[in-house]
Amino acid sequence: EALWVLENQLKQSVGMQTLSDVPLGAFLSGGVDSSAIVALMQSQSSRPVKTFTIGFDEGGYDESSYARAVANHLGTEHHELRISPQMSFDVISTLPSMYDEPFADSSQIPTNLVCKAASQHVTVALSGDAGDELFGGYNRYVWGPSIWRKIKWMPFSMRQNLFSTLRKLPLGEWTRLSSLTRISRLGEKVQKLADKVESARDLDDLYWSLVSEWKHPNDLIVASQSSKNIDARSITLSGIVLPDHLRFEEKMMLLD
Repeated sequence: EALWVLENQLKQSVGMQTLSDVPLGAFLSGGVDSSAIVALMQSQSSRPVKTFTIGFDEGGYDESSYARAVANHLGTEHHELRISPQMSFDVISTLPSMYDEPFADSSQIPTNLVCKAASQHVTVALSGDAGDELFGGYNRYVWGPSIWRKIKWMPFSMRQNLFSTLRKLPLGEWTRLSSLTRISRLGEKVQKLADKVESARDLDDLYWSLVSEWKHPNDLIVASQSSKNIDARSITLSGIVLPDHLRFEEKMMLLD
């Protein structure tokens, strides 16, 4: 019954968003979030939904085949844009004019490119943004608490040494393991995780490390250089009250 209620609410929400006087489409990555949105759109449309995705020339980063499979299954009018390294590079110099503040997310580049591609066909496009935060879709919600339970008994210095060693292992050493585990880009993911966990003294540290692209966020705040009372965390958490009964992963989702 709960699943039926959830599906019904999502269907109503998507239906409300598709009431438009202008051409409408959707971004489709092939992941659960955007695929669910497009499926709910298509179920309420008498015509094929226009869907848009991008593919990368580098095989290790290209996931366009998943979007193509979903589009074929749902019968959408699918558009795929192939991205070269030069196309991505050309976007970088235009980023400051798009955002009002530093935005440390590499997805801003492909998002800009897929928006440009979609604008040739539609005026409005739905996406699966916020699905991960609402339904626990990010790896950190699973791996963060799981890893912490396994290492919290270690003294901080021991944890530092362990993850420093993992971080320094050559990517080539992980390639063979990657084929065994079927985890794409295993080496990159392990090194990134090791870098995040290495400096965490407690669960709060772990959360901030997992969500930060910058190891020392206070360095980005000019005022913090002259005042010990200004802290990036306190600025970010201003006005946010977290209920005590929430589990760690639930607190991460709520903060996100």
